Amino acid sequence: MTTYNLLTEKWMPVTRAKDGAFDTVSLTDAVTEPEGIAALADSNPLAEIATLRLLLAIIQAALNGPTSDTDRLHRFQKRFPADEVAGYLEKHRHSFDLFHPTAPFFQDPTLLTALEERNQKATPSSRMRPNPAVDLGFPQMAAAQKILHSHAHHGADRDLDAGEAARLLLAHQAFARAGKVQIGGSAKISPLSGALVVAPEGRNLAETLLLSLHTSNVIGSPVWAGPASGWLGRLTWPSRRILLFPHDNGRRVTRVLIGTGRPPPDEEPNREPMFAYYPAKRTTRRKVLVQPERATWRDVAALYQSDQTSNIGADILTNAARLLPYLDPLHSHMAAVNVYGAPGGGQKDAPAMWIRDRFPLPAEFLEPESPAVAELTGRLSEADRVDAALQKQLTAAFQRGNKDLKLKRDYRPTVRPLAAYWWALEPAFRILLAQYAAHPSNRTHLDAVTHVWADAVRTAALDCFAKATQAIALSPRSAPALIRARADLERTLNKIFP
Repeated sequence: MTTYNLLTEKWMPVTRAKDGAFDTVSLTDAVTEPEGIAALADSNPLAEIATLRLLLAIIQAALNGPTSDTDRLHRFQKRFPADEVAGYLEKHRHSFDLFHPTAPFFQDPTLLTALEERNQKATPSSRMRPNPAVDLGFPQMAAAQKILHSHAHHGADRDLDAGEAARLLLAHQAFARAGKVQIGGSAKISPLSGALVVAPEGRNLAETLLLSLHTSNVIGSPVWAGPASGWLGRLTWPSRRILLFPHDNGRRVTRVLIGTGRPPPDEEPNREPMFAYYPAKRTTRRKVLVQPERATWRDVAALYQSDQTSNIGADILTNAARLLPYLDPLHSHMAAVNVYGAPGGGQKDAPAMWIRDRFPLPAEFLEPESPAVAELTGRLSEADRVDAALQKQLTAAFQRGNKDLKLKRDYRPTVRPLAAYWWALEPAFRILLAQYAAHPSNRTHLDAVTHVWADAVRTAALDCFAKATQAIALSPRSAPALIRARADLERTLNKIFP
């Protein structure tokens, strides 16, 4: 019988805590010996966070909790509940078989019947067959955000290793965008699609799981134990009906059939703790979205806005902050936060891409009304104000110095120099963030770092202005316009950075 059980097969990429070596482990290894694993290490960040959510679902289903921070801390201070988790996995062993004949993991075998019924009514030329296995995944994207590339699949009919197919199955259920699918017509977006997803990171996988567990009074049921419901249902939401077609005794996957699944759960009564939320003018809050034209670090302050009363910030980080003081005192001052995401909307709305980034997570940043976070928000606001001034003066330089009305009308959409401004600022902001994280209460040190940041913003703005205006041909009309625009920009910079 064709089988590929995720409990015993080595399908999950990790790095070892002892020496940082790359390895692959089974699901049982990951949840029963997490102290020996440094972190998940999937080349696809969407699969990585989807795998972490699967691990969380397994642990919380095994514990039927935790329902409070005290419960969570008590369980992990004593020892990692490996025996309870192992017993739970053994009880549901058949549920994790990727090619189980009647209940394959995270799939719907009735799709095959639906396909046969459709083809019986279709003409020979319009009969449908399953898609190539690579359609389960997403176009491979550059990990860096500085330049966005959309890459096609390498080989339209390439088979997938069964382990890779399992990881892409998880990612697809979590991040698939809205659009037409083979069975059922048009599918809704998946629960995590379009949003910035955050997760704390400890020194090893055990600490990461501890910091990431979400306390809930409505634990619910994961998809393999019944209809998805509650918090466990959110972690394993079946946004698509999917069926994998195995080959080579279950070692490879050749084809995939995808149909509509359940629409995403209502967000308001089931606030997603792995989303970051900003305060909004027209509504109480808005979640931080993945925007292809906007670098992730520009929204980093939203990760640290810890205010559950106002429903802003990220609940998972606020809860993690309560546990940081109870970890090893020599290492608990600062953890890290990983961010993941992919654009939402329809399949044709924007180029496919994904993001992955990492930021420091000192406990002081997650205190209500943290002074360090207020300072950080102020620095980002300064950069945004300079952005607006730079755009204004670049437009003025071109329009005052050129009589061509078409150039005036077409300037903004055709000349986009501000990307260079933000690229130049990123290294300076990373240094600023690291210094704020290391010395959140040292006023003298923070003032010195702030001056360095101000110089970096000034330099980036003036350099961007100089490079963007190189295209202006000097003339008796354009030269004064260029000088005036630069003077106005310098005047604005002096107001922002007196």
